[in-house]
Amino acid sequence: SKDAIKKVIFAFAGGATLSSLVVILSYAQVYVIPAAFTHFRNFSLAGSALAASGISALAVIILFSELLGCKKMIAKYALGVLCILNFVAVALIGSIPGYGLLITGVITAFLMTPSVKVVESKFLISVLGVVFVLVGVVFAVPSFKNTLKLGYDYPKDLKLNAGASWIVTTSSLRDFPLFGTGPSTFYLNFSHYRPLSLNVGNLWTVGYDKPFNEFFDVAATLGIVGFLVYLLLVVKVFKLAKRSDHSTTNVA
Repeated sequence: SKDAIKKVIFAFAGGATLSSLVVILSYAQVYVIPAAFTHFRNFSLAGSALAASGISALAVIILFSELLGCKKMIAKYALGVLCILNFVAVALIGSIPGYGLLITGVITAFLMTPSVKVVESKFLISVLGVVFVLVGVVFAVPSFKNTLKLGYDYPKDLKLNAGASWIVTTSSLRDFPLFGTGPSTFYLNFSHYRPLSLNVGNLWTVGYDKPFNEFFDVAATLGIVGFLVYLLLVVKVFKLAKRSDHSTTNVA
């Protein structure tokens, strides 16, 4: 039912907001978890900065979509505050994929939401837009960061480059074409098929459990069948969205 879906959506947004809050507090060196292994400035509940950025971006998209259809002003402003909190986490991490996901999602929400609902929320949308730009500029421009004593950059996640990912993926497909090597086995594929070019440089001892992007991962671990099912899921979701009544829950 739509009510059940709405509860799931808000449960996810609530968990994502908690993740964003931990990211912000860790950056400020306020450690809410007593365990010593969590006491560093780029700690996140998501396991990596890139994952945390993506989760926070999804929370902004979901909360923004629900905000456009909310009728109670108090609830609207509460959703707006939560949008800002999650956006601060995205800006803090400064991940390009995180920003890409955020921009794509917000534009899609605008396009799918009836114009009447957008006009009704134009003041709050304008305020959010100004805040987003200001926060984005503060964290993107080094001089602003230094003035505010925010001169700390998140260490980037180590990521396998596209060329090496292509070699590992195609080698896996050559040997296991239909069903791949199984879910979450890319780290095994990497150890078997890693190119010799990775032996040059300081990172030659590093093992990777994920390729450059999700498409490489699906193809290598789930094979041709898995990749086609993955694409079918994407098509199904788009068709479902197109047929929906464009309520804010469906948009989210």
